[in-house]
Amino acid sequence: MLFKKFIRPALFILLGIFILVFFLFTNLPLILESQVQKSLPEFLKTAGLDFSIEKIGISNAFISNIRVGQDLSIDSIRLDYTIGPFKGVLMDKVTISGVNVKAVLDQNHQIHLQGLSFPAASSPESRFDGSAFLGFLPQKILVENSKILIAALGDEFLIPFELMSSLGREDKKMRIQAKIHLFGETIISHLTYDFTKGIEYVRVEASSFHMDHFVPYIRKNMNEMLFNGAIDFTLESFAPGNEWDLQVSRIDLIKPVDIAVKELKAKISREDHLINAAGTFGITHPLLSENEMKYDVKIDTTKGLTSEFFIHTGPVSFIDEVMEGSFPDIEISGNFFMDDNKIPNTWIRIASSQGKIQSTRYKTLASGMSFDVPIRFPASTENPGGKFSISSITYNDQYHFGTNGRILQTHAGRFRIDGRILSNTLPDITVLLKTEFDLEKELKAVVNYETKPIKLNFADIQKITPGKQKPFELDLSGSAQGSLEYTHGRLNTRMQVNINDTRLRFPELDVTLNGINSRVDFNNLLVPETVPGQTMTIQSIDIKKIRISEAKIQFSLEDAKSLLIENIRFKWCNGIVSTESIRFPQENKEHHLTLFCDRLELTELLKQMGAFHAEGDGTLSGRIPLVYKDGRISFNNGFLFSTPGSRGKVVIENTDKIIAGIPMDSPEFSQLDVAREALKNFDYEWAKLTLNTQGDTLVVNMELDGKPTGLLPFEFKKEFGGFIRVDASSPGSHFQGIKLDVNLKLPFNDVMKFGNQLRSILK
Repeated sequence: MLFKKFIRPALFILLGIFILVFFLFTNLPLILESQVQKSLPEFLKTAGLDFSIEKIGISNAFISNIRVGQDLSIDSIRLDYTIGPFKGVLMDKVTISGVNVKAVLDQNHQIHLQGLSFPAASSPESRFDGSAFLGFLPQKILVENSKILIAALGDEFLIPFELMSSLGREDKKMRIQAKIHLFGETIISHLTYDFTKGIEYVRVEASSFHMDHFVPYIRKNMNEMLFNGAIDFTLESFAPGNEWDLQVSRIDLIKPVDIAVKELKAKISREDHLINAAGTFGITHPLLSENEMKYDVKIDTTKGLTSEFFIHTGPVSFIDEVMEGSFPDIEISGNFFMDDNKIPNTWIRIASSQGKIQSTRYKTLASGMSFDVPIRFPASTENPGGKFSISSITYNDQYHFGTNGRILQTHAGRFRIDGRILSNTLPDITVLLKTEFDLEKELKAVVNYETKPIKLNFADIQKITPGKQKPFELDLSGSAQGSLEYTHGRLNTRMQVNINDTRLRFPELDVTLNGINSRVDFNNLLVPETVPGQTMTIQSIDIKKIRISEAKIQFSLEDAKSLLIENIRFKWCNGIVSTESIRFPQENKEHHLTLFCDRLELTELLKQMGAFHAEGDGTLSGRIPLVYKDGRISFNNGFLFSTPGSRGKVVIENTDKIIAGIPMDSPEFSQLDVAREALKNFDYEWAKLTLNTQGDTLVVNMELDGKPTGLLPFEFKKEFGGFIRVDASSPGSHFQGIKLDVNLKLPFNDVMKFGNQLRSILK
């Protein structure tokens, strides 16, 4: 009886449950749609929301064809849930597939969806009360096969993405992971949302993200800048509203300068409308040493995308095969802004002082370097000028100079320098500079310089190179111009030196050069080295008793220690003398130079050699080999002869040298006595001169074939077998033809002294 009493109410209860479940499943779509509509925010209610519930099951439901406005659609949503007798419906998983979003990036860099009007972030209706939805939200949400089409930078970008979230009901937190596939690269983001406090943690990261995807869009707005290569970056925050940490592995900039920024770290904070970023980074360049730099950036959000930055590099040094340099610190400051055409603009100021650059190879040192350079990207015609100065430039521990001037940016990575070089030892000498630097691909520099007309004397030379010259007299007028070019790790130099109407005298040598004029072209200044065929003209050269005029020398300086004399040509004794080529110095320290003589006047030659004081006409041609070794100058079988068929006359006054030292009773004396009288007025048809040196003596052999002009005071005596001198009572003799052969031994001390003095100067 008791069981029967119990079974009847139970059947009614089961029947009631069945009727309730049947009613709920029959009317659940309408109930859900009504509840969803009530829960929608205002911006979705006005966007024209439309969807269809295709299926309702005991454990899942399927919704399709979701449309929100014109730019947001979803292919399907699958709801997996559990229906409990006490807790009701619990969402386990929501799978969203085929999300398609069309968005536009406006001028203020805000994303807009057509037909949707989002409330301001500060408005009360925009604040999401997560705790109210905690029981309604599913344990997991999965978004797949989705994409966003965004219009920006004058182009459209299709960005696939996927999302996965998990809900922790106990700690009231939702953890979200999203993957965005931009240009085929993957960016991963992690977000933790606390339903009582808001967003708690955000992390965005990417590995090997290639920057060259952005090249076409960077060129549209800022052609002077170009990035390349792959980067790893991480953006992380435990207080997203206030502080962020950014780390970037490397950014390769190939334009305007081929340089890389690596290990970029930033601590980003926000206070009201001000954003501040501070941190460190390194610079990688073949010329630069490893160094960590500090920076500080400030952004005022009320002024759009505008920022100010300041960088302290700390000690910076660079080195390559040719030179090295260092600076104790470089200050970099400036700002970044978008102009009215939405083109990025950057203004940078780079300043430093007390820098140093040196080249051991070229024995050059520049110290006390300071510069203050403003730079603008993109460059314009109104770029402000900067300034620079170098307090000391030395070459080979001498030649002390300084320089200063202005720096002007002419292109994104190109600069022009206009300045001057001042000599610390010779204040009157000024060199004007025009320099161009090209930093777009590698360090390139071209320096063009020129001096104003300058005058120098021995005292000036002694100031430049003290204690290295024997005293001499100098009155130099000249100028110089040239260039220095640094490219591909090499320094190329060029200089043209002009010398005008200069006088040079060496008192010890008794050598004077007047009217020196030359233009010397150096194709390597630091060696130094000239191009072949350089020319120097000298109006006159006086060496002891020898006088040379209208000299022309062709030469080339092959390196700092080798001089090639290609040809020498000058007037001597009213004739022409030329030489073959000769190189200084020779390995054996013995120098041979042959003088090729053309139509030298015999009488003038005898005067300058110190043999006779002679007059008359007639010329000689031939060659005179000279040898210089260890300070000794010698003649080696030099000979000069008259042109066949060309007659001449010689009138010699001081003929006593012919019989000097010859005994009067010797047969030789009689012959030389006749020759002495004949040379006082002698017409010759043929002449020859031979020159040799023997120790400190110059031996001159003079052969003449002709006849005396008048009678000679000699008569032939058969008993003596020769001519004897007669007095005035005798008419003398008339010589129809006579051949004179005279040997003269002249002191060569002056010439030897000249050679030794020359050796002391050349040392």
